Amino acid sequence: MVLAALPLLRRTVLRTLGAGVVTATATSADAATEWTLFSSQPRSDPAPLATINRLSDEMPARSSGALSISVKMAGSLPIRSTAVTAAVADGRVQLGEDIYYVSTLPAAGALRLPGLIVNDDHLRTALPIQRAFLDTLFAKHKAQLIGYYMTPPQVIFTVRPVAGIDDLRGMVIRTTTQDQAEAVHRLGALATTMVGDDVLPALEGGTLHGVFGTAVGAGRVWAGRLRFGCRITPVRSDGVILANRAAMAALAKPVAQVVTNFGADLAAALTSALAADEAGAFAELTGGGFMMAQPRPDDVIASARRLTPYWEAISLARGKGASDNLAALRLALGR
Repeated sequence: MVLAALPLLRRTVLRTLGAGVVTATATSADAATEWTLFSSQPRSDPAPLATINRLSDEMPARSSGALSISVKMAGSLPIRSTAVTAAVADGRVQLGEDIYYVSTLPAAGALRLPGLIVNDDHLRTALPIQRAFLDTLFAKHKAQLIGYYMTPPQVIFTVRPVAGIDDLRGMVIRTTTQDQAEAVHRLGALATTMVGDDVLPALEGGTLHGVFGTAVGAGRVWAGRLRFGCRITPVRSDGVILANRAAMAALAKPVAQVVTNFGADLAAALTSALAADEAGAFAELTGGGFMMAQPRPDDVIASARRLTPYWEAISLARGKGASDNLAALRLALGR
């Protein structure tokens, strides 16, 4: 009789202890959950990786031990840097930080169109519209957008002063994307591609007159030759923090909310870290005599007039969703 009573006694004890036992059991089970975050950031850029690692290391404390995050960088898994979004969508990793997501989802590239977002006021107007569009787009691809951040704009660094569009005519500018090449071409310059090691000899030899890029990635690297710059047609870029939707759904709601908050905090921290790094690079360049020309209003209008056909054509090629997204942005921006 004593043995037969044991199951009943156990159920009685559990009922007496109530939710405390259930909570402890769930916490113990969740403590073993480990997610992988794959980052597309290059190893050569320590600022974003340090930020990603710092916030990921906080996850056990944030989730009361229910979840931990292992960060993997580009090259550490058989996943291309341009395929992070696809890896999150198919569940190979639970989290992804992706600056190349447009390679997987070209329709998402409106904010990156050259000259569309000229200043910070434009950016503040455009971000809510673009975020809403991306939320819907990623949801269709089994991914949840939990963080959205901006990287510093890419501008043209040159060997001689550029006060306006006409000064770019005939210059040869190194570009790394189709959007940059179109911007250069439509402003009257010539676009070329070359590996980084060939840039300095070309600048020294006079066959290359400028480079499209950031102060960190271009201005600082070739500071001895690129003494000037212009913001006539900036190219914006952005990044996303993604979670696999099925993995999120499997989490307890409080833990899922912690992950959502983590994505928002990581995006804000990356925006801040990248902006600070870029500002520091510009300060170094300016201290060495570098001069950046600000665009005149008539140049902004002229560049938009030249680039509008490209905006429309590339968005149409990317599908109706992309065209509608561009139309919404242009309406809000008055462009």
